[in-house]
Amino acid sequence: NTISSNTIRAAGSSAYGIYASTARYNNITNNNVTASGSSGQGINLDSSAHNNTFASNWVNASGGSAVVISISASQSNSFSHNVLLGGAGTTVGMAQNGYNTTFTNTTLMVAATSGIWIATSINSPSNATFVSTFFNDTNGGIRILPSAIVPEGYSITLTKLNVSSNNTAYLNSTNMSF
Repeated sequence: NTISSNTIRAAGSSAYGIYASTARYNNITNNNVTASGSSGQGINLDSSAHNNTFASNWVNASGGSAVVISISASQSNSFSHNVLLGGAGTTVGMAQNGYNTTFTNTTLMVAATSGIWIATSINSPSNATFVSTFFNDTNGGIRILPSAIVPEGYSITLTKLNVSSNNTAYLNSTNMSF
């Protein structure tokens, strides 16, 4: 199945822009997805959503504790050339609790100063690989090259990457020890 070139807007306390459960081998490309609401999610890959490809999508989630992309109990999904935007109040740009997920040439933007760009679950072998990932903020950004595997129970935040208000970015290896 292919979902391509759509504008998807969902609003409400638990709105989902794209929700996939037991969905396999789908191509989701060139879409503009927006979810707004206190617990809204731009893309939610739930149990057994395996081997799906997401390419060149713009995904936005905002409000309360919204999540731009949530992956749970799914494996072997691929994301490339996507822009993930978390609006004010959003706490997580991407929550990873799946296995063998790859993100290539991804841009993550979280507007909230307390926002989390990436969060992996404890006791869940996520094996999430990020290749050429750009972490962007209103103050500046930093690109991680060539790739990194984020371990379980770890989060990447504005503070850990140390992007300051004078458009300067520093990577503190003590904060990002993986």
